[in-house]
Amino acid sequence: MSNNPKKLHDSHILAKHPLPAAGLLGLTTLPVHAVLPHDWSVSLAAFILALIGGVYIGFAVLDGRLSRLLLETTAAVAFAIYAAVTFHNAPLWIAFGYILHGLWDAAHHSPLFDVKMARWWIPACAAYDIATGAGLFLIWTYF
Repeated sequence: MSNNPKKLHDSHILAKHPLPAAGLLGLTTLPVHAVLPHDWSVSLAAFILALIGGVYIGFAVLDGRLSRLLLETTAAVAFAIYAAVTFHNAPLWIAFGYILHGLWDAAHHSPLFDVKMARWWIPACAAYDIATGAGLFLIWTYF
């Protein structure tokens, strides 16, 4: 086994196959929402949506630039507020919040959002968030 952190990082399954791995993660989490009572599913989804933006705060701290930290903290707070407001007023819109977060992930490919992070994170998180948003919408609308 290599002690080289770069080699260990690059050998991670998400580094090699970010989209299929994210799809499998979605397939393991969406069925939970399909079997939970609707109110519990909505509560869980809102709670997770409120938390996932915080991951980028961690990346911004590691990056070390105040401008990145302020941007990512503002976005994380915005997603938490969005989750709380939609939870109380329009729970179906939580699913759209996941899709918005997937688009926020994808925006990190732009030089405007040049935050140091694992290269596989952006496509894996974007795919997971968008698939989860679509899946939640279908579960909450048709089941």
